Amino acid sequence: MGEGYGSGFLMTENGYAITCNHVIENAVQIKARVRIPGRIGGMDSLHNVTVIKADKKLDIALVKLEGDNF
Repeated sequence: MGEGYGSGFLMTENGYAITCNHVIENAVQIKARVRIPGRIGGMDSLHNVTVIKADKKLDIALVKLEGDNF
């Protein structure tokens, strides 16, 4: 199975984010790298992702990253 990449953006401090449906569609496992310059503990972090809602027609998806304090 292949590996894919995409982008998205955080909507809330507790890890809700928006991405395109084609980024997460048919994924078995989704992980997100978050890069926040100046964050205590380091700029990059890796998080498991759960799909909350996706719409193929609009090509949009709401996802939730594990963790908080984004």
